[in-house]
Amino acid sequence: MLVDVSSVDPATTVLGQRVAFPVLLAPTAFQSLVHPEGERASARAAAAAGTIAVVSTMSGYRLEDVAAASPGPKWFQLYCYRERDVTRRLVERAEGAGYGAICLTVDLPRVGNRERDLRNRFSLPPTVRPRNFEDFVDLEGQPNEVFFEYIQRLVDPSLTWDAVDWLRSITRLPVLLKGILSPADAKRAADHGV
Repeated sequence: MLVDVSSVDPATTVLGQRVAFPVLLAPTAFQSLVHPEGERASARAAAAAGTIAVVSTMSGYRLEDVAAASPGPKWFQLYCYRERDVTRRLVERAEGAGYGAICLTVDLPRVGNRERDLRNRFSLPPTVRPRNFEDFVDLEGQPNEVFFEYIQRLVDPSLTWDAVDWLRSITRLPVLLKGILSPADAKRAADHGV
């Protein structure tokens, strides 16, 4: 109390990366729904603010395009897929594009039923597609149901700590877990080196 805070510097280091303040830009799917530059613009904004952009697997732009759009640091958010080759290839692409970490989402064992979207008949416009999956499945011109069914089948509901260990074994990047909420899970994550 009663400490001079007239010149406070909130800058810190996160996994060796200097950031202007300890806030990261969270991964959000299909940002091009609200702006034509979507994730590319967000990555540039994060860089301008001096922080890290965490880029969603469900980006409307390929992860390489987002990386090329901004010189700032980026981490790649990932789901673990039943087809481990899909997971491996996405990780390899993130490494090749210069991402600094993999953020594995662990609190989404199944894609939600999104009843409000169903009631409102929400659908992605034809120009907004999950571009990171173009190497695995041809979704161009397909109705949204095809994409959502594909993702529902792809996400691995049997994700365990063994999958986290496997992910760590296939990448040189740090692996972070997105969705850890309890102290017990945080300790277990630390025990697994993440």
